[in-house]
Amino acid sequence: MLRVRLSTKLLLSMLLVSAALTVSSLLFVRRFMQAQVRREIQADLRNSELTFKNLQRQREITLSRSAQLMADLPTLRALMTATNPRTIQAHAGVRRKHPARRIAPRTSHQTRRMGRHPSA
Repeated sequence: MLRVRLSTKLLLSMLLVSAALTVSSLLFVRRFMQAQVRREIQADLRNSELTFKNLQRQREITLSRSAQLMADLPTLRALMTATNPRTIQAHAGVRRKHPARRIAPRTSHQTRRMGRHPSA
């Protein structure tokens, strides 16, 4: 039968223990890194969501302020209270020059279309 010297047995057992410790530590590091990456991704997603909500809120505030400023223009206020379709069509051509000054479709209380911006 094959006789193995004591020093060889000791060397093989130390090699086996070293390999087992290396594999277990690598598995531990892998698990730890996966958890860390998951936490970072979750934090980044939360930050992205908050950033998107803030941008959306700021956009809504800006649009609301723009609408308020447009509503306070005397010419637009007079035009929106007009009920004569010719008056509305005549002023629609003037507003067309500035894209922020589009005139929305207007209907009377009988739901009849009164005026419309030609490019809308």
